Amino acid sequence: MIRQFRRAVEAEKCWPCGCLQITVKAVETAFQNDPLPETLKTVLTEAKQRFRKIEYDCLGCKECYPAEAFSEFQRLGKAVPPK
Repeated sequence: MIRQFRRAVEAEKCWPCGCLQITVKAVETAFQNDPLPETLKTVLTEAKQRFRKIEYDCLGCKECYPAEAFSEFQRLGKAVPPK
């Protein structure tokens, strides 16, 4: 999951994308009552620093890093539907 978030942080196409911003919010919501693991906290902070005004909800990218990160997150049993 960290690897996919890192890829989104590095990909300029993700910065104004709703996929990244909604996924970050969903992960933070899932941990609202628990401390975030430090590596996850760091990468989410980096992602938020790159947020831009949302220009599109989803471009339908063949490889969507935020969606891959969220799928991994679900497999870990910490799923919260993105809103």
